[in-house]
Parts: sequence; C-alpha cells; structure tokens
Amino acid sequence: MVLLRLLKHPYIVGYKDFWQEDFHVFIVMEFCKGGDVGAMIDKGVSIPEKRVMIWICQIAMALHHMHKNNVLHRDIKPQNLFLNQWSDIKIGIVSIIYLVIF
Repeated sequence: MVLLRLLKHPYIVGYKDFWQEDFHVFIVMEFCKGGDVGAMIDKGVSIPEKRVMIWICQIAMALHHMHKNNVLHRDIKPQNLFLNQWSDIKIGIVSIIYLVIF
C-alpha cells in the first residue's frame, strides 16, 4: 500500500488510507464525482472528439508518471477511468504491479 501513496499525480485517483480485517483489504480512494467512462458508454452518452483527445493526453501523462516509477497498470479499461467534477480523467490504480529492474 505504500506504493499507492507514492503515486501522487493530477490524473491518478488519489489514495487516502487502507486497513485489513480478516481476509479483506479495504482501500479508501479519492471520490470521483463524475463516475467512470464505462458507465458513460453504457448509457450511450455522446463524448465529443475534443474531450476524448484531452482524456488521451491526461491518460498518457498519468501512465508516464507510473512508468517513471516502475509501475505498470495491467488493467486500463473504461471502467477504471474515472472523472472528477471538472470531467478530467483519473486512472484508478488498484490493479498495478511494481517492476524491479536489475
């Protein structure tokens, strides 16, 4: 969980806290008021091309930050792309892997 704390970036969902009870791990993350992109697609919401291009740039910047810190996401999909109150993308980072490079 220390790794989640290190990945602070404007386009990555913020990590707040975690705790474990029995065999369950609970992770408290930043609230993303806009929901996820998967839900928008399911509802048939039309997303303007300009907005999609902005999101692609935001995703690229977030992934660059992760890769600089030797972190791979492993599960990029619309359901893991969240929107804040200003409709900026925030990548959810629950399924990530830390790479140790020798």
